[in-house]
Formats: sequence, C-alpha cells, structure tokens
Amino acid sequence: MTPQGHLRLMSDPGAPSLPAALNDRLAAAFAVGAGHGLLQLGASEVGSVLPPALAWWREFAARYVTALCATPEGEKIAIPAPDESALDAMIADIPPMTGTEYLTPAVLVAIWEELDSALRAELASSKLALRDFLKSCHPAWNMVGRVHFNLAENRKDPEQAPNLICVNGQFQKANC
Repeated sequence: MTPQGHLRLMSDPGAPSLPAALNDRLAAAFAVGAGHGLLQLGASEVGSVLPPALAWWREFAARYVTALCATPEGEKIAIPAPDESALDAMIADIPPMTGTEYLTPAVLVAIWEELDSALRAELASSKLALRDFLKSCHPAWNMVGRVHFNLAENRKDPEQAPNLICVNGQFQKANC
C-alpha cells in the first residue's frame, strides 16, 4: 500500500516465495491494475495457498465476487462496498504488511471500485454472461448463491407422497 492509497504487488523477502505459475498470474494481473490483480486473487485463486497478506486481499476480493454471485442473470451489476463498520473490522484484522498505516475505509472503498471496474472490463472482453465468466475463473463459483431444494416424500403412502410441501421447515400436505 502506497502513501497515496494505491495497492501494489511487491515481493516480501521474509515470506516464502510463491510457485512460479501463481507468481506469474498475479504479476500479470497486477501489472494491468490493482483491480485486475484483486479480481485474479478473489475469483481465480480461491484454492491457492498464499502468504497472509495476499490471503487477506483475496478474502477482500472474494467478498466482492461472492456478492456478484447473487446478481440475477441479465440484471445490472451493482455491488455496493461494505459499510464503514465492516471496513473498520477488516482493517483491524489485517496481517502485517507494508503500508497498512495508509489503509482507511475510504481507501478500501476506492480499491473496491477498482475491483468493480476490473470486473466490468474483463466481463466485457470475455463476452460471457456473468455466471459463465465466474465459472471460467474457478469452478467453485458455479454453486455459490444457488438454492437447492430436496423433496422429501413418503414412498409408502402414495396418497401423501406427491402432495407434501415444506413450509417454514415443516412438511405439510399441499392443497392441490
């Protein structure tokens, strides 16, 4: 983090080195901009083992990507930044890294907006629907935000089985 509030990817001589392929992916994404680097971390590096500082930024970016998963298909993307108290809590939980003294809720909101701009740019260049884009980043995003219903039926009672519905966690006979 620079004194001006810009996020940069820098190597930490005290941290273990990243695998070459991961380092190359992150370096290429951050070379485009901080938002693109965060999108790489939060959307594509979900299962990667990272040092604490990068893991913290991945968690920040994954929060954005998780909120994206709730966007209905074809709807306008509108992911508001977390409120100030949530941002304060995130800042309080940050691991030691260069420049944390410059991190404020306002800086995090600006970085959130960079992440949003990067998503919009990459989504437009991919020409994919949002869900397909997220799935192309990492298969884990395919299931986030989906709701699954399990139908319980009593196969021994043919009169009851097709007419059961779940209301507030209780199965009741449907009036159909």
